[in-house]
Amino acid sequence: MIDPRFQNLVGTAKITATSDDGQLQRAQVRVSNLEMLDNVGHLATYGLASRPMAGADALILSLGGNRTNSLVIGTHDERHRVRNLAEGETAIYNAAGMRITISNSGIIIEGGGSNVTINNAPQIVVNGGDVVVNGGDVIADGVSLRNHRHGGVESGGSQTTPPV
Repeated sequence: MIDPRFQNLVGTAKITATSDDGQLQRAQVRVSNLEMLDNVGHLATYGLASRPMAGADALILSLGGNRTNSLVIGTHDERHRVRNLAEGETAIYNAAGMRITISNSGIIIEGGGSNVTINNAPQIVVNGGDVVVNGGDVIADGVSLRNHRHGGVESGGSQTTPPV
């Protein structure tokens, strides 16, 4: 017969709620129809932060086989998992359809229908390539590249005045 401490050492659960306001993220997990664990610490990989949604799967480690001393050490949510990645590719994604894919042919940013914002970057540098905008406009300091007008236009080799 297997010692119950070994049976309870590693298990799966469903996340029912999370809290992300302390030093360690906390989760409430349902281990079975009869067993719910509350205030379970969720250890995450350094440099990556995410907050699992209710209904996500959790891998729990119960120290010493004691379920009252458990940690969430991994999560997965098949409802939102990125599919069809090629070997060697990586994606960071969320439930709203936003995704950054490091593919074998380049980096793809999918905004999921929302704005993409870059904050606190004194300069954005592109080395050795073009910036291509398909179906949109470039606006710098309120001046549209597509719709700006110039005054003082004369025919011939004259220069225009700056945009108005």
